[in-house]
Amino acid sequence: MFHCWFQTICFYSHFLNLVFYFSFNSMPLFAEGRCPGSKAAFFNQTNSFASTPTISLTDQSFTIACWFKQTVSVPDKLAAIYGDWYDPWQFLLSIENQEIIFHRHKKGKGEWFSVGSTKIGLDTWTHVALTWDHVKRAVYIYADGKEIGYRSYGADVVFYEPTGKLYQIGKDGHWKNHQFYGSIMDLYIFGTALTLDQISKLRGEL
Repeated sequence: MFHCWFQTICFYSHFLNLVFYFSFNSMPLFAEGRCPGSKAAFFNQTNSFASTPTISLTDQSFTIACWFKQTVSVPDKLAAIYGDWYDPWQFLLSIENQEIIFHRHKKGKGEWFSVGSTKIGLDTWTHVALTWDHVKRAVYIYADGKEIGYRSYGADVVFYEPTGKLYQIGKDGHWKNHQFYGSIMDLYIFGTALTLDQISKLRGEL
């Protein structure tokens, strides 16, 4: 059974148990979603993105999950899916060379933490879930219900808090052009690290 929650192009946060609506920076474009009758936010030009409310991910577990379909991949260039990537750069879920990458910025020495995945298909719908387990100090990336990336981090590592800017979908606040080209839908943010079984239920049966 399909789970087509994003038909109205909105954003669900289990931190506050509220639905928020996106704010597009220009005339919004929509494409056919992953299942019949659904719509997805479509980004097909430079500087096209949607903004969402700020949610603090500091010192806690969380999960970021969504469906996306990248239609154009620029070699060796990040494409921002969702993040808070203005200076000093809190977090960014992205894709580069068909590999999903999650970044955070460490405090202190200005070091970067990132975890990458194996390659995924281009121009095809993919369900991605990023789980950050603050207790285990471990980060996992899942694609279509399978673990494709993992990295741990030390107990002494401290990351930057929210920048104060609205979070962005399809682009980021970095001075480089990290434009995502394609469709994004079903964006969920949870204040806990979901299990693989929970992620599979969220994804739905295809």
